[in-house]
Amino acid sequence: MLDRTFVATSLLLAATMPGIEAGAQGYPQFNRWCYGEATPARTIQGCDAVIRWARETPRDTGTAFYNRGLALAATGQFDRAIDDYGQAIRLRPDLGDAYNNRGIAWRLKGDDARALEDFDQALRLKPGNVDALYNRGLALIGLGQYDRAIAELDTALRVQPDDIDAVAARGMAWLRKGDSGRALQDFDQALGVRPGNVIALYGRGIARRRTGNQKGGDADIAAAKAIQADIAEEFARMGLSAS
Repeated sequence: MLDRTFVATSLLLAATMPGIEAGAQGYPQFNRWCYGEATPARTIQGCDAVIRWARETPRDTGTAFYNRGLALAATGQFDRAIDDYGQAIRLRPDLGDAYNNRGIAWRLKGDDARALEDFDQALRLKPGNVDALYNRGLALIGLGQYDRAIAELDTALRVQPDDIDAVAARGMAWLRKGDSGRALQDFDQALGVRPGNVIALYGRGIARRRTGNQKGGDADIAAAKAIQADIAEEFARMGLSAS
């Protein structure tokens, strides 16, 4: 999928080890699951306990909401994740990653306008945040603002020139804008570094067909489908058809 994945790891804190009290014998373990490395299911379980028992500082409770939001998003529970990111922001208004990840959740729900607001705020807190620049570019593509999206992705690439995802996304913006030649340049660049980039591969297939290279386009589209069987449906949701 085109969207950058959610931040893979939770914000880690040194797991606190409060004295074990009656009725709360499992709290140290829940604390470790919430603030340390754990599966999404255990992170949710651990943060549920941390939030419910309200023993942590407001800032650390904000981190618990954020970590639970990441785990909920990883399991496709975007509405609950958005709620948790909002609680994290209330308790930690300086947490730019919460805005960025909430924006991703809004995008995955199809609300690019709400996503754009969150990416804007993430960038106000941390100008030059490459992930937020990239994600804001995607939101602008979704809103049909292709020139702004291209400018945003250009900025991301000035900060991080080797960001192949941003190159492929810019190719998508050119393709959506109707400039197949510029799209081909970006898709070729992305595939030169990462031949298995399914977005660039399928996008190049469309661009090749549009520029008269039917055989090359067919080959790219077949190769992309071999990597991801539903890639045509994903492009169709973005308003792009291979036909």
